[in-house]
Formats: sequence, C-alpha cells, structure tokens
Amino acid sequence: MTGSELIFMVTIELLDVPSSAGAHSPGQEKAPAALRRTGLVKVFADHGLDVVDQGEQPVTRWQPVREDRGVSNASAVVAIAEQTAQRVAAAVAAGRFPLVIGGDCSITVGALSGLLRAGSDPGLLYFDGGLDLGTPDRTPSGILDSMGLAHMLDEPGSYEPLAGIGPRRPLLALENLVGFGVNVGLDESERLSALRRFTSTDVRRDGVRTAREARELFASSYLIHFDIDVVDFFDLQLADIPVHLDNHTGLPFDLTMDCLDEFLTGPAAGLVLTEVNPDHGTDADLTRLATRLASSLTHLT
Repeated sequence: MTGSELIFMVTIELLDVPSSAGAHSPGQEKAPAALRRTGLVKVFADHGLDVVDQGEQPVTRWQPVREDRGVSNASAVVAIAEQTAQRVAAAVAAGRFPLVIGGDCSITVGALSGLLRAGSDPGLLYFDGGLDLGTPDRTPSGILDSMGLAHMLDEPGSYEPLAGIGPRRPLLALENLVGFGVNVGLDESERLSALRRFTSTDVRRDGVRTAREARELFASSYLIHFDIDVVDFFDLQLADIPVHLDNHTGLPFDLTMDCLDEFLTGPAAGLVLTEVNPDHGTDADLTRLATRLASSLTHLT
C-alpha cells in the first residue's frame, strides 16, 4: 500500500503563523512560506494526510521596538497570540487537529489558550532545547520568545496582557508540564524545581524509550510544542538560534523525529512547530523537515 492509498482518520488543520514579533531578530516569519515553497502541502498529500489548509497569512516581522516594561514588540506579540488562539479554537471546534507552523515560541501561548477556549484542558509537552522561563523582570532583553512558558505558568513578573490571554490564569499548571530535550540549566525557584523534564543527555542515552516515558506522564491529552532548536545544528541548519555550535548538546535529527513519532501516537491535542529560520539553511533542509514531519503526522490516532 502506498502513502497516497492510506486511509487517514484524523483531519489536520494547517495554520500558518508567519511571525517573528517575539523573536531576537527577523527570519522566523519566513518559515511557513519557505516550507510551502519546498513542497510541504504536496508532501502531506503524498503521505495520505487529510489536511484542511487555511492558506498563507499576513507576515509580522520583528521590529526593534521597546514597549511597556521594556518588552520587545509587546502589542504585536499579544495580537498574534490572540489571533492564534482564535484560529486554534475554531479548528478544534470543527473536529480538526491544529498544526500550527510558526513563527517564534510565543505563539504557543496562543495555541494553548485556543485549546482551552474550545473546551479542551491539555497538558503541555515542551520539546525544546530551552524552557523559556524568563519574565520581563528577569530578562533585560525584553524578548518574549524566551518567556513563553513562564507566561503560560503565570510566573511572578509575567507581562499581564500575555499571561492573561486565556480563559483562565494560569493557562497551565506545573504538574501538567513536561520538558523534553532540554540542554540548559534552570535558574529555578523552589516551585520550578519540581518541573518534570528530560535532558538532551537523557534522550541521547535512551532514545525513543525516553519519549515514551515522557508521553506516559500525561493523564490525558497534551499540546506538543516543538522548537527546532532541539536539533543539533550540524545535522539540520534551521534553528533560529544555533546554540549547539559550541557544545553539541542538540539531538540528532532522526532521533528527534523518532521521538515526535512517539508523542503523536498518544492523545496529542495539537502540534506547534517553532523557531525555523530559513535564512540559516537550504531548501534541502526544509524539504527534509517537511518530509519527516509528514511521516510523523501519520502516527496520529
């Protein structure tokens, strides 16, 4: 049986969020269009995926603007998160699996809010090289890209308009969060020391078994936040911030995607792909990502 002959029961709604508003610099806003240019939609079709494509969206590019409390591009970040929440909620209400292609990490705040608005109450599997636990009080740069998780947890010092974007506050309880692939330490409060997480070293050592263990920590459904910077930059040159050039703590690309396969065999409520910067790679890198992403999505149940 070929990929095009597969009967795929889950309908995916493809939601572009071409924004670098929360980022350190421009680039990520180009990711959805670049993935489309290298054949993302056709690859999905070739794998037998049932996709409702909402099409390309207006681009929001990073600007060197400081706003309230020194937060970079604050109003644009909140507006994009709100739009994302509305679109995700509509996808779920229509019975579809939201696949959000970003865009910087702050869009996950909107995606989680959207799931909650639609009546879902998912956990969060944070598949990311870092945990994005900064707040404006602790992060002088004011870059919300590195603060998304803190705002979902409503950490002290969070930026009020972003932390309060959902139907409840906090959007996420600490016990419903699992960090996966983390390669940096935590400047952690006593509360955050209880955060369940698997380091990149754990994953390299035990492979997909670690992903299965992480998945099984959730009592019910979970949103997957997938930041491409979890991949070793030497293996796939698409991360917005290639932090692995010096310490090689990133995961091999194939192992990363094997772990994503495992996560998608469980009760995944949605998937957010972030931090892809096409300026750092080639069309071959983008095609490789698109093809493997399509293969992973065939594991949805």
